[in-house]
Amino acid sequence: MCGILGEYHVGKSVDYQRFKEALDLTSHREHDNQSIMQLSQNLFLGYNRLSVIDCDARANQPIQVEKDSMWIS
Repeated sequence: MCGILGEYHVGKSVDYQRFKEALDLTSHREHDNQSIMQLSQNLFLGYNRLSVIDCDARANQPIQVEKDSMWIS
């Protein structure tokens, strides 16, 4: 099963190490891919992906939509 994490702070930066440790708490689900996207100093998205049906790396998340500033997970 996949694990999704997001963290946003108003007026202060996200602590990368703390965010990574929180995302690692879902690693017991035996993921195939882990990615962390820093979209700004105060916004991070993280994803642990378990490839069951679609094993193509293009399905890794978060996914940037049409090269603009929109990301989905």
